[in-house]
Amino acid sequence: MGTQREADSGEAPAIVLPRRIAIQLMHEAQRQPDREVCGLIAESGNGDKRIYVIRNAAAGPEKAFEMDPQALVAAHRRMREAGEQLWAIYHSHPHGDATPSSVDLRESGHPEALQIIVSLDIRGVLQLRAWRFTDDGPREQRLIVSDE
Repeated sequence: MGTQREADSGEAPAIVLPRRIAIQLMHEAQRQPDREVCGLIAESGNGDKRIYVIRNAAAGPEKAFEMDPQALVAAHRRMREAGEQLWAIYHSHPHGDATPSSVDLRESGHPEALQIIVSLDIRGVLQLRAWRFTDDGPREQRLIVSDE
C-alpha cells in the first residue's frame, strides 16, 4: 500500500524485490561480466518470485540482449504450469549504468512488465534499478530490496 505522500504526488508505490532475487540477479551479471545477461522474473499467486535465466542470443551480447526464442517459450510454459505470471524482465549492462539504452527502448517487449537493469559499470559497486516503459518514455520505479 502506498503512502499518503505517494498518493498526493501521483508516485507509484515502491517495487519490493526480495533480497535473494536481487542477489541472484547480481550474481548472474557478475558470472558473465563482458556480456549482457537476461531473463524473466515470475510471480506466483502468493507473491513468491522466481528467476528464469535465459541465454542471450544477440549477435553483439556485449552491447545488447535478445532472449533465446526457444528458452523464452520454455520459460513461459514453465511459468504457466507453475501458476506464475510474468512480473519483470531483467538484463545487465556490463559497460554502462542501469538506465535503459536506446536499444532497450526500441526492442522492448511486454510493456506491462517491469524492466530491471543491473549495472556492473559503477566503480566496483553494482547498481540495480527498475523501470516501466511507457508511451512517454521510461519511468524509473522506486525499488526496495527486502529481506522478505
